[in-house]
Amino acid sequence: MTDFDITSKELARALGISQNKLYDICKFFDDDDDDDWDLVENVHFVFGAYKARVFSYEGALEICSYLEAEKKSILVKFKDILEEWLTGRKRRLKGLCIAK
Repeated sequence: MTDFDITSKELARALGISQNKLYDICKFFDDDDDDDWDLVENVHFVFGAYKARVFSYEGALEICSYLEAEKKSILVKFKDILEEWLTGRKRRLKGLCIAK
């Protein structure tokens, strides 16, 4: 039996995000059935008092995995932009040297 003992407040604090960001992630998971991210009720979370989600260890890991993938995606985009800028800079410097 899965234990549901991680409150949304505790999970948000542990992940270093706001509770609103955590709720946005949960909404994102719930909105699109065709994506890779799912939070299954009674497996990853249950609804507690006032419809607040209380997460299991597995649910917390699912959200951590999403945040990690999101962070990698942002870093890859930044790397691509930086690489393109450096390549263009090298090309311009090479052109200047040839011109001289």
